[in-house]
Amino acid sequence: TLESISWMVESGRREVAVELLESLSTIFRVTLSGGRDIIKIGEELDHAENYL
Repeated sequence: TLESISWMVESGRREVAVELLESLSTIFRVTLSGGRDIIKIGEELDHAENYL
């Protein structure tokens, strides 16, 4: 998925890449939230830092 997004950006298909990133972000958020609707910003930043 990340390779697909990278390829889309390189080929100028930025709008599609943004849509995919938003979808992937939602998947990560839901997966990492443990079923909660609201996730604390600190938790989200911790997960992002670990991902990077």
